[in-house]
Order: sequence, then structure tokens, then C-alpha cells
Amino acid sequence: MLAIVEAPLLGAEGEALKRLPHAMPDEYETWVDAQLFSAKASQQYANYKDVIFPLERTQTQQTLDTMWRYVNLVQEITPLREPLLTNPPA
Repeated sequence: MLAIVEAPLLGAEGEALKRLPHAMPDEYETWVDAQLFSAKASQQYANYKDVIFPLERTQTQQTLDTMWRYVNLVQEITPLREPLLTNPPA
């Protein structure tokens, strides 16, 4: 499958295309930021593991609210360039 996708880029014309400058869409940058934020929050799991373990605890709204308060604290400490999408595109 990879060979089929890369085939148009294998010739001289493809080499020229690969050298052209390109920019990623803003949505991609927001996604990258979200991944960094998620990784940072995951590293801080010790702060909220007792709140969400066992996982059945997350079935209550109070537990979810508490969990998100801990996650949001990580965002306050390590802010993103832009806020995460609150209403992702459909």
C-alpha cells in the first residue's frame, strides 16, 4: 500500500515536489498541541489516579468533573499556544 501511495513521488517530478516548502493546516497544529497536552497530563497521572481507578468510578459525573479539574491544572501549568477545539468540525 505504501508503494502505491509513494509511487507518484519516485520520479524527478516527485523529487521537486518534495523540496517545495509546505505548511501544515492550523487544525494539524492544534492536533499536535493536543497530543503534547495529553502526554503532559498522562505524565501527571499520579495526581488523579486514585480518582479514576478503578475505571468504573468514571461513570459518575462528580468523578469526571474531578478528573477534568486535575487535567485542566496541567493545562494551566503548561498552556498551549491556542485552546483546544471545543467544537470539533463535523
